[in-house]
Amino acid sequence: MNSHLAAISLVRNQSYGPALDRALARLHINTSKNIVAGRNVTAGYIRSWGLSEEDGFARAIAQDPVYQESMELARGLTLVAEHKLMNLFLIMKYGLAGADGDIVEFGSYKGGSAVFMANVARRLGMKARIYALDTFAGMPETDQERDLHIAGDFNDASLVKLRAFVEEHQLTNLTPVQGLFEDTAPALLEKISAVTLAHIDCDIYPAVKFAVAAVRPKMHPAGGYLAFDDPLQATCLGALEAVEDMIQTIGLHAEQAYPHLVYRYPAPMVRSTDEFDEEAFETAMSKEIELAEARAHIGKIESDLRSKTEMLGDVNKQLKVLGGQFAETSQRLLAMEEQLHIRDMRVDELQERLSKLHASTSWRVTAPLRKLKTALTGR
Repeated sequence: MNSHLAAISLVRNQSYGPALDRALARLHINTSKNIVAGRNVTAGYIRSWGLSEEDGFARAIAQDPVYQESMELARGLTLVAEHKLMNLFLIMKYGLAGADGDIVEFGSYKGGSAVFMANVARRLGMKARIYALDTFAGMPETDQERDLHIAGDFNDASLVKLRAFVEEHQLTNLTPVQGLFEDTAPALLEKISAVTLAHIDCDIYPAVKFAVAAVRPKMHPAGGYLAFDDPLQATCLGALEAVEDMIQTIGLHAEQAYPHLVYRYPAPMVRSTDEFDEEAFETAMSKEIELAEARAHIGKIESDLRSKTEMLGDVNKQLKVLGGQFAETSQRLLAMEEQLHIRDMRVDELQERLSKLHASTSWRVTAPLRKLKTALTGR
């Protein structure tokens, strides 16, 4: 079986719980097998497939208490789609496991996705600080040759309200940073030792291009995440061009194409043999995959049995209906037979009376018959 399909079999139709948590953690470990062209292909497929397919794990992740609490805090403060927030949750919980560093968001609008990430980090016990960079006063000047958005778009954000919200919910690990990226990011990044995740959600060519160039030198050496919110949106060709420029400049390949475009920079570091026995890991994964395939096979058999049981139930219902119809028809037939029997008795009675009339010698009885015979024969 294709190794990525085999990995997917570990989490297909999984409900929320320790088994899914363990599988996702294992599938995000950087091994020599799943690191291809500078990214963890297995992890990228798992997140994309798990959040997009009907038999994926989006419903299971939605039951995670940390995710639920973080989602409720962010509700009404963000335009970021829920599957994208779920993807950020997966990257933070599984992709950043064991990596120390901070998270920088370029383009925060009302701060909802930053609030979401700050609460996730807090609840997972991460030391990361989340920095939310934005003008908080709407779009700056855009590149009119490339961008559809114009200056002043999204001008209903409020830094005062965001700060009040952060204080109310004691999100002490979240720092809003107001101003143009060019004015705020260089000094901020100078103070940060490493960026584990850069969430770039700024819609327009100049902003995305600057964000990538500014944050790239500070990305975590073990392989930080660059998560782009906008490039595949219908209104953000400028953002896509900025990503294409990045690809041409440093030759990155995407780890994930849904719901974000996700890249790793630098390439993820394969776990060292001192702390990680890759052969034992692969053996354990193979066994888990075999068990998952066996469970899937059993599940299919059980599903087929349920379907057949349902079909038998439907057949029984139809037989009951037919039995009722048969009984009703039988009753009607019996009633018809009774009516025929009564009719036959009356016919027999009439025939007997007619025979008696023919045999009678009484003048009064036979006179009408003689008249009828004369009329018919003319004699």
